[in-house]
Amino acid sequence: GAEAIEHRLRIERPDSHYVEVESRFPGSAQDLELMMAVWTPGSYLVREFSRHLESLSAVSGELQLPVQRTAKNRWRISTESVGPVTVRYRVYARELTVRTSFVDSEFALLNPTTVFLVPTGGLDRPHDLRLELPDGWQAHTALEARDGVYRARDYDELADSPLVFGQAEVASFEARDVSHRIVHVGDHRFWDLEQATADVARLVSRQLLFWGRFPSPRPYYFFNLITETGGGLEHAHSTVMMSSRWTMRRREDYVDWLNLVSHEYFHVWNVKQLRPAGLEAYDYERENYARGLWLSEGFTSYYGPLMLIRAGLMTPTEYFKELARRIRQLENRPGRFVSSTEQASFEAWIKHYRPDENSINSTVSYYNKGAILALLLDARIRRDSNDRHNLDDLMRDLYAAHAGGEGFTTERVATLAAARAGTDLEPWFARHVAGTEPLDYTDALDWWGLELMREAEPDQALDAFVDPPRASLGITVTVENHRLIVKEVPRSSAAWDAGIAVEDELIAIDEVRLDPDPEAWKLLFGRLRIGDTVEVVLARRGRLKSVIAVLEPEIAEEWTLRRRADGTEKQLNRLRRWLGRGWFLNDRATAPPNR
Repeated sequence: GAEAIEHRLRIERPDSHYVEVESRFPGSAQDLELMMAVWTPGSYLVREFSRHLESLSAVSGELQLPVQRTAKNRWRISTESVGPVTVRYRVYARELTVRTSFVDSEFALLNPTTVFLVPTGGLDRPHDLRLELPDGWQAHTALEARDGVYRARDYDELADSPLVFGQAEVASFEARDVSHRIVHVGDHRFWDLEQATADVARLVSRQLLFWGRFPSPRPYYFFNLITETGGGLEHAHSTVMMSSRWTMRRREDYVDWLNLVSHEYFHVWNVKQLRPAGLEAYDYERENYARGLWLSEGFTSYYGPLMLIRAGLMTPTEYFKELARRIRQLENRPGRFVSSTEQASFEAWIKHYRPDENSINSTVSYYNKGAILALLLDARIRRDSNDRHNLDDLMRDLYAAHAGGEGFTTERVATLAAARAGTDLEPWFARHVAGTEPLDYTDALDWWGLELMREAEPDQALDAFVDPPRASLGITVTVENHRLIVKEVPRSSAAWDAGIAVEDELIAIDEVRLDPDPEAWKLLFGRLRIGDTVEVVLARRGRLKSVIAVLEPEIAEEWTLRRRADGTEKQLNRLRRWLGRGWFLNDRATAPPNR
């Protein structure tokens, strides 16, 4: 095969946040054109990693070679047929996210797209990697090693194999004959690593049962970096997650972490193998447009918690709360009438990772709406097929037809879904995936005997004393330098209709000075009434202004999804087939309680 590109990484002073790179490229009769990726697969935003690269030089033997930068992420080296070329440079790494690189005195995370140069047109070459790390540090990566050298068969595998360095606690387990390792880096004093390993093993086994087989014979790594931040990014043989030292001290936080594990592991199949059209092969130098992220990320967001409840790690009450939260988030977003999930997927590069104060009005999250579409489609297939088929079958059909090959389209998903449902579903996909029509939850909830309450139901014994819903301007506010500042103005809200704008300073309502305190804000609007016409005094870029607003009902902070009191035995049996049998009625799970 082709001669390997050889890299040597050296972290000499981790507190400086630099990594030194030395790469040896085989000789060529042509000038050597090198590029650095501008994005990381799984995170659809051009991040311009080359801005952190410094001091690039090239030699062949003792001969210094001319280097010319030809683009923001490209360099040309004049080789004149001199033989192998050694390139040296350093990369500043202090961006602590799962999709970038970070080096300090405690640990390092390197995403290879942010570190390595590769010849343009030479992505199929293998890469060999040698490491020089500080004393006491170990290397953890899914790359296979032999005699201290890590080998990637091509740039795709190198780019998809994050490197974690430092001191770590490693737990291993086997699930359905597949080896898994959890690498905990950071302050894990408050973690019960034995419990976490057992729960992840239980979850992984459930997902392996769902898909039927693991797509690779190699071990799979969960990198759990305890950094007091969040996030996760999937890779073919590993995932990088960030968490808090306190995660296992509160059940809600721990279930959220398990949900993250579940989401990223589901990506082993749905994204790393099964891809939407436009992402079959990566172009690392420009945007890769795809209209199917609503399924890649949205359906994965649906199955993340669903796998937890099926594994007995989440209770029905917790699961229904999660679904209600998602529905509330979508239904209170005016942007759902502006952007379809297909459009939001296509525009991920310019919108999803760059939200602003108007995002609530202009777009939807393909994660969130995609998860809700999965819920509704699951119920639709079950109902139309009289519970003979479901969304699980559709996902496996898609995987069998498209994994590792041609990317799927919405039309293809609709065709396969119709085959399982036994009915034509193209109009449904046209309205709700390609279109922006409001979603109807009635049939899905009725199928399972559920009901959605748009506000908490008061205690009947105290019903006469319950305050009515608070009045509201419909805006989001924050306190900045003892000033009450408008952060978000949803379309068609009372504030929108009155002409209140983002970054306005709110000063008074009906000649009553506003206290820049969130609790005082809530208290005031608890005493005003829905339908009141009020004068709002504000300052816009330093100039006082008065507007008239008609107050609207405050949006309920929590919606409730629950079983209907008059639910039938047939609906209960459908719930069991959907969520899992056995412990369902007891509403209990094995995840640890508050510690």
